[in-house]
Amino acid sequence: MDIGQGQFRRINAADLLASTGVQTAPSLGSCTLQQFQYEDFFNSVFSDSGNPIPQQGIDAGPALRVMGPRGSKQIPRSSPQSVGAYEAMLGGIEIGGPSLPDFLDPGVYTFDNGAGGTDVGPFNTQLILPSNLMWTNRDTLPGIIPRNQPLHITWGGADGAKEFVFILGTSANPASGSGVSFSCGVNAGLGSFNVPARILSALPASGQAPEGPVGFLLVGKGPLRTASSTAITNVHIAYQSYLFGNLINTNYQ
Repeated sequence: MDIGQGQFRRINAADLLASTGVQTAPSLGSCTLQQFQYEDFFNSVFSDSGNPIPQQGIDAGPALRVMGPRGSKQIPRSSPQSVGAYEAMLGGIEIGGPSLPDFLDPGVYTFDNGAGGTDVGPFNTQLILPSNLMWTNRDTLPGIIPRNQPLHITWGGADGAKEFVFILGTSANPASGSGVSFSCGVNAGLGSFNVPARILSALPASGQAPEGPVGFLLVGKGPLRTASSTAITNVHIAYQSYLFGNLINTNYQ
């Protein structure tokens, strides 16, 4: 799935320090755990207990526009009622939805918001998108992942000087409604990482849903430093970034 998103929010400095931050990836070489309430199979892929500090959305206009090697597309508001939140399926196969041609090829992308909105003035900025990460041992992982031993992950196609690798996993038991996710941040130049058994042992054994076992594993990459945008009216901090992720449905036992 090729997805484009934009978020424009107002938050004061004190609340920012008490929140989960702008980006919630753990520091390199470490892993974090988070509990969540199971709702359904697909929502457990990217579980999120939410930010404890509410953030006010600010209007950046009716839609964002992204232009790249495959042309131009609009990223409208997430819903007609949403303020400051924008999202669109740009390409690929959407779960339960349409199949579209791929859109996010490597190359230079330009973003703008036209004439701007009530709160956010017009802007025009660029982002260079690299090639996807290669999860090199994905197809040799066991169908059932034991929770009492380390999980070895290997990859290629990540720049250790500019990027980091993240490893995310979730497991839930629909019968009890309980779920736990883990997130690890890794130096991309290492090429491999062992998710510790103490992290995996905190996951519940994957229960069964009609779609399959309620367990997921995702390996991806993002930039170590996000690019700063040009000056935008009424915006103090602005950045653009990318994330690549390779996801499989699995079974933790």
